[in-house]
Amino acid sequence: MPEKKIGYNEAYSLKTPADSIKLYKKWAQAYDEDFALSSNYLSPAKICSFFNKHARNTDTPILDVGAGTGLVGECLNKTGNKKIIGIDISPEMLEQAKLKGCYSSLVSANVTKKIPLKNNSVGAVVSAGTFTHGHVGPDAFDELLRITK
Repeated sequence: MPEKKIGYNEAYSLKTPADSIKLYKKWAQAYDEDFALSSNYLSPAKICSFFNKHARNTDTPILDVGAGTGLVGECLNKTGNKKIIGIDISPEMLEQAKLKGCYSSLVSANVTKKIPLKNNSVGAVVSAGTFTHGHVGPDAFDELLRITK
């Protein structure tokens, strides 16, 4: 019997950062195919398009919050943005992002805690699918504002 695919139900039932780490550790290798491709997940492309249309400070690094497997970073990179920092709570998801070769650096961290980046070190913050039920809430904003110019 084939293993049941992970999907929205599991992702939206997360309660703690530890739950997120556990789920995305299991889902990392199959995420792009099982979720992004099969559900025609358009948020990364929409975020990228919006950023490229409205961004003013593109000479400084862009922080991709909840970078996951690198879907937003990949799009940003293909459209000429080269200084992209990916941050995610899941080291396994970041390993998948690393394979895409689109990030200048990757950081495994919980964005609701102290982010290991200097004050005013990024020019913009982007995110797709991170600020949602069971994932990251507004408690991350203070740290994100601290590191953004």
